[in-house]
Amino acid sequence: PIDLLQDVVRMELRGAEAVVAATNELGFSLLGDTGDGTGFLEVVVFDQGTGSELGRERIEGPGSELLPGETLEIRIPLGQAEVTDGVRIEYALGSPQQNLTQPVTISPSSSVAIEGGLQGLQVAAVTVRVDQARATRESEVQMIVDEGAEQTIDDRLIGAEVEFELHHDLAIDGPFNVTIADSRNALFSGDPAHEITLGRFSFVPDQIQKSSLDAATVRRLIDFPEQWVGYEAIGTGTLNDPPGRGPLSRFTPDSGFNTRVRIATTFRVGG
Repeated sequence: PIDLLQDVVRMELRGAEAVVAATNELGFSLLGDTGDGTGFLEVVVFDQGTGSELGRERIEGPGSELLPGETLEIRIPLGQAEVTDGVRIEYALGSPQQNLTQPVTISPSSSVAIEGGLQGLQVAAVTVRVDQARATRESEVQMIVDEGAEQTIDDRLIGAEVEFELHHDLAIDGPFNVTIADSRNALFSGDPAHEITLGRFSFVPDQIQKSSLDAATVRRLIDFPEQWVGYEAIGTGTLNDPPGRGPLSRFTPDSGFNTRVRIATTFRVGG
């Protein structure tokens, strides 16, 4: 069998090619004009998960002779197909009728050795096991406060409301945390002296999620020498097809997520 990569359960292919190397380890010539010319080698590629046939190729006739020890490369187009777990390669061999000048001893180890792989993969989508997978993203921002506003902030700042919005089309759920740190190295450190949590949100798409900061926290944030925003997600798939394979999610070449964070400060008016 040719297994898919670890944690990849299914691949939806636009096209691919199974490349099979068949080595004659039988001790006599096969195929082509050998003997009465009736020899053949047929190779079939099956999907491991469903048993469906994905492609086949039959080698026979003039010009296809396979001498002892020689290797024949066979290319089998797969076209559009779904591959679950991987592919399985089977072959059928027909030996030609021939008169040998010396007898050939066939032992349990005599065979046509088959090796194969997939090439030219054009992938439309993959279904992957996603169980508590961690993903992070970071970016530097600038918070500029006019000198004239410093006193107003100190005297009248009440706090701030944080709005977080996540856009994606992934079958994933789990926590999505947003922090601001005073340096890139402090991101995801959990050190409250250098990193402020803006909110603990979730993977819910296309909805505004909110949290709040008190005045002292906003003041610390403004005083950071640098402001680095960090996004940390712990995702778990929400699909179960094929069943029994754990939490799954499906990804296409266009899959991804975009985020928007807005911090709106609140001040006391009058008095």
